[in-house]
Amino acid sequence: STTITADLSVINTTLGNVTPTFYENQIATWSNITVNRADITDAFTNVNLTITATDKATNSDSENTAVKIDNEARSVTVVTLTPADFVKNGDLLTITATVTDNNTTDVLEKSDINADLSEFGIVLNQNPNTYNSGTGAASWTIETGLINFDNGGTKTIRVTSTDKAGNKATAGTDNVEADITAPVATNISMTNAGNADYPTFANDGDEISITFDMNYTSGS
Repeated sequence: STTITADLSVINTTLGNVTPTFYENQIATWSNITVNRADITDAFTNVNLTITATDKATNSDSENTAVKIDNEARSVTVVTLTPADFVKNGDLLTITATVTDNNTTDVLEKSDINADLSEFGIVLNQNPNTYNSGTGAASWTIETGLINFDNGGTKTIRVTSTDKAGNKATAGTDNVEADITAPVATNISMTNAGNADYPTFANDGDEISITFDMNYTSGS
């Protein structure tokens, strides 16, 4: 029989030459291997993993494969909501963000980018409608009628992305004020200064004054 080992010390310093978890139909599989290279502090490091097969006569052959250890998360910046100040139920909402990855071998696609719109009454983790990998520009258009606030106040959007190595970017955020209550006018009165006997009556062409109290809620 042939002995097969992989030198896993390059990806986990507590391991050495390890036999495969499974070997069937000439296919060797190592599973549930945890990467443990705390000594590597660079953002990206390539290591060579060596697999060796040795027969009973001690004839052996080795093959190397490159493994990239990725310690750097993607970057999410410049998250912007439009409208920028106030938004109400049913409004059209647009979102832009810049999402980049310094790992040039990890192709960043729009399916890797998520916007948490749960505070806007919209499904969690929504991918952008468009993404430009050259500039990092991601954009979302939330169509009219989809926003559904349960209550008013400050609402936060969070945009993030997880790379192929599992590093999750620090979320980029932006806030907007949700206004779900219309202003209320009370104590409305009309005065016709030119009609002293009947100041609440007016003819066509009269100059009148109208006063009222306006009760505002946030953003009204």
